[in-house]
Amino acid sequence: MGWVFCSGQRDVYLPVLPLKQIKSLESELNVQLFDRTNNKIALTPGGTAFLEYARRLNDTYKAMLQDMEQYSSAKKTISMGILPLEQGYRC
Repeated sequence: MGWVFCSGQRDVYLPVLPLKQIKSLESELNVQLFDRTNNKIALTPGGTAFLEYARRLNDTYKAMLQDMEQYSSAKKTISMGILPLEQGYRC
């Protein structure tokens, strides 16, 4: 379940976020992100700008994770250990 609202030329789907989180974000940014009127919700100009930044941050994060894979998989280490045998052990 989520919200669909018009963002200029295309519809945007967002997962449902608790209103408290959205209000908190708007308060932190001191920007109203959504215009909430008559059972409709639409992005404000500030919300549209925020959405573009959020998309870029998400893309950058995904690229970083992908780039980091080369470092984590490049060095595979196998550790082995040998337990000491008790004295007097014979096969």
